[in-house]
Amino acid sequence: MAIRYYPNRVYRARVPKVDRDMATKKVLSVSGYKDITATALTATISSDTSWKVHSVAFEFSGATARTYAVIVKNGRKVVENLNNYMWFGHSTGGVKKVTLSTGFYNGTELAAELETQLNTEFTPITWTVIYSAITGKFTIVPVSGTVRYLNVNTAQTLPTRDSICGHLFGFEDNIAAGVSITSDTAVFGLNFEVDLYAVSGGALLNDIYDTSLELSIDQALKIETGVAAVEVTYMVTYEKSVNGEPYAN
Repeated sequence: MAIRYYPNRVYRARVPKVDRDMATKKVLSVSGYKDITATALTATISSDTSWKVHSVAFEFSGATARTYAVIVKNGRKVVENLNNYMWFGHSTGGVKKVTLSTGFYNGTELAAELETQLNTEFTPITWTVIYSAITGKFTIVPVSGTVRYLNVNTAQTLPTRDSICGHLFGFEDNIAAGVSITSDTAVFGLNFEVDLYAVSGGALLNDIYDTSLELSIDQALKIETGVAAVEVTYMVTYEKSVNGEPYAN
């Protein structure tokens, strides 16, 4: 799971049942627009809890044939102060907290985001981070020197000493210094995607995919089209789970 709770950190008290029930009954929506004449649409929608998708609607400006699809994307959701930072040490750069930008990432994207943040924190050292879908592991390589991973940075005070996003990369324990380090635990399936609904050569002005699809925090919905001489508007309706409670009927 993307979120792991640590005993030495403080979290908001449990939401009262009446508020949870009311919240689970609230249907939310997200929408977007793009002219796809020259560039195709790709939009990823995710939640910081488990969630249920109710529908995905498309509206096109003309009857020109086009392709479009609704896809479930596996990966990891990064949420601020819940799973967005970890500690690394470098032989010349010292020990630093590396913070990820919030958002949803598949394995390749997560590797790229960590690479970006390592390059930022440890300037001018250049880093490479690779995710292998075959082994399910991440490999981190600095261009020079050695790197180590600190699952707990004991030099720091509570509550920031834990590497709260280490598990996203399969880092479950301290990893000794080396010219490169690799996850000690495999995290499979982060690049997996599956089509839910796909249309090829369609010319409808309006289309809707009705569903009752329950997704975890580790799954996102990807909306994509091909290139066509039209404009597209899309809307996704969904509801979010509250504190892991089941959805209202």
